[in-house]
Amino acid sequence: MAWTTPVDWSVGQMLAAADLNKVNANLNALKSPPYTIRKGNGSGNITLTSATYADVLTGLNINFTTNGGPIMIGFTGLFSPVSGATLSLDVFVDGTQLGTGSLFYSGNFWPMSFTVFTDALTAGQDHTFVLRAKTVGQNTILYNNSACVPIFWAREVS
Repeated sequence: MAWTTPVDWSVGQMLAAADLNKVNANLNALKSPPYTIRKGNGSGNITLTSATYADVLTGLNINFTTNGGPIMIGFTGLFSPVSGATLSLDVFVDGTQLGTGSLFYSGNFWPMSFTVFTDALTAGQDHTFVLRAKTVGQNTILYNNSACVPIFWAREVS
């Protein structure tokens, strides 16, 4: 449910059921803010090859309409960079890069988990949240199989 502007009460105004329904709807919007959780489909590991930011997995992209609050965004996944690879991950909100990228260097396996926050987003508009990565030097594998899938999520907070 979306937040609606509350009634501006005045002295002597009659209380109507529609007014109370708006109060109820706003309480529900506060109790159940918009959120989405996306998981990889487990269909096979993903080899990241792009030297510029590219979507990690289209199935992880998130869209929802916000009530005007900030958004908490999180990711958990397991990476295996090829020796010499430098991996950068970032979240793009409505096409704009949120941070400066997190760097992870070559090694065996890199479990990665992060949580970031946005500023308040425009209420009543659909917003898109995308996890993007770039790898420099060598490729990096993101595990997406029956034993390990990436998880990407977003939730409005107040």
